[in-house]
Amino acid sequence: MIKPLNDNQCESKYKIKNKVKFAQIATIAGVCALTGVMAILQNFTLAVAVSYEDQEIGLVQAESSVETATQLVKQKVVSKNEEKKESIKIEPTTSVVLTKKENIISEQELADNIIDTSSEVVKGEALYVDGDLYAAVDKEADLDKTLDNILDEHKTGQEQEQVEFAENVQVVKGVFLSDEVVDEQTLENKVKEQNPISVSKSYQESKVEQIPFDVEIVESDKYVAGTQIVEQTGSNGLVEYKEKVFTIDNNEKDRTVVKQDVLKQPTKQRIIVGTASITDQNAALVDENGNSFTIPLKQSYVSSPYGDRDGSAHKGVDLCVRGGTFGKPVVSTAKGVVEEVLQTEESGGYGIKVTINHGNNTKSVYAHLNSVDVKEGQVLENGQQIGTAGNTGDSYGAHLHFELYINGQRVDPMLFVKDTDQNNSENVNTIK
Repeated sequence: MIKPLNDNQCESKYKIKNKVKFAQIATIAGVCALTGVMAILQNFTLAVAVSYEDQEIGLVQAESSVETATQLVKQKVVSKNEEKKESIKIEPTTSVVLTKKENIISEQELADNIIDTSSEVVKGEALYVDGDLYAAVDKEADLDKTLDNILDEHKTGQEQEQVEFAENVQVVKGVFLSDEVVDEQTLENKVKEQNPISVSKSYQESKVEQIPFDVEIVESDKYVAGTQIVEQTGSNGLVEYKEKVFTIDNNEKDRTVVKQDVLKQPTKQRIIVGTASITDQNAALVDENGNSFTIPLKQSYVSSPYGDRDGSAHKGVDLCVRGGTFGKPVVSTAKGVVEEVLQTEESGGYGIKVTINHGNNTKSVYAHLNSVDVKEGQVLENGQQIGTAGNTGDSYGAHLHFELYINGQRVDPMLFVKDTDQNNSENVNTIK
C-alpha cells in the first residue's frame, strides 16, 4: 500500500527538483557564453600594424607583406638615376595586434599608403620626350597646361595655322623621387632654356608678286639712231600665291605653293628704236612722247647757223627774234631733267648756261641767258620756260646759243626741231 507523503517529505522533494533545474540552466548558459566568445573570436585575427614616418599606415597579415610592399614601392619609382632609386630607404616599424579581419589591407594598398606618407617619393606627372624621361612635377601641377603654354607662345594666328611638338611628347603619371620633382614654373622655364622639345608649325601665307611685262622692240629708219619711242607703255601684272610654310622653332624649313591666282595680266611694252643716220634728213628726232623737238625761242630765226663760221666750227645755232631778243622766254626743246646750271664765271664764255638731259642719249644746251628759272635736278615738260634770252658771256648782242647732242655726238639742231623760220635766216656777225 502506498503511503501518502507528509509535508516535510513534500518540501524536500521540491528542493531537489529546483536544484536539478538550476544546474541545467547554468550549463546551458555556459555553453551559450562559450559559443558567443568563440563566434566573436572567429571575426578577429592577429595582424601586423605598420607605421611609417610616425604615422599608422595599415594592418597586414604578416611581416613578409611589409617587405613585399616596400619592394612594390621601389618598383613604382621612376628615376633617371637607377642607383639613386635603389638606395631609397623605406623602413616601416611594426607591431603585432589583434584586429578585425576586415581591417587587413593588401600588400598593394600598403605600398600606396607608404607612397602617400613618404617624404622620399611623391606621386606626380612626368614629361617624356621620344620615350626618355625629361623631368617630373608633383601631383598638384598641370603638366598638360604647361605644354599648352609653350605651344601658345609659337601661335601667331596666321591662316590655317597648326602648332605642335616635333618630337613624341607624352605626359605619364607615376611615382618619382622627391628631390627630382620640380614645380610647374621651373619645368616650363627649363624647357624654354634647354629647348629639348622642338615646336613645328605650318600655316598658309599669301604673297602678291609682279609679273614682269614683255618688251617688244621694233626698229624703224624713220628715226635717227639712238632714238627710242615708247609706242605702248608696258605694265606689270599681279599674281597672288598661296603658300604652305613649314617651320621648326620659327626657322623656315619648307615652302610649297598650293594655289596661285592671276590678279592682273601684264601689258606688253612696245618700243620703236631708230636706225637712221643722224645725217639723214628724212629721219626725225623725237622725244619719249613721240613729239619732235621744238624750237626753244619762239618766232625766232637763225642768225648764225651750225658748222663752219669764219674758219672755226660753230657748235650750235644762234637764234634771234625780230624786234628784239633780250628778255624773250627760252623754253625746253623737249621733256627732260635739268642736268647743269652754270653762271657766267663758271661756263667758260657761254655766259649763263643750262644743260638738259632728255634721255635717249640726247642733251640740249642753252647759252648766253639773261636769267634762269630752273634748278639742277628739276623735271621739265616740253616747252617749259627755263629762263630768258640775254647777252652774258662772250656775246656782243642778245641772242640764244642752242646746241643739240645725240649719242654723245654734236649735231645740227635745225635738222630736228620744228617751228623755226629757217627761210628767214640771217647772219649777224656781231653775235657769237
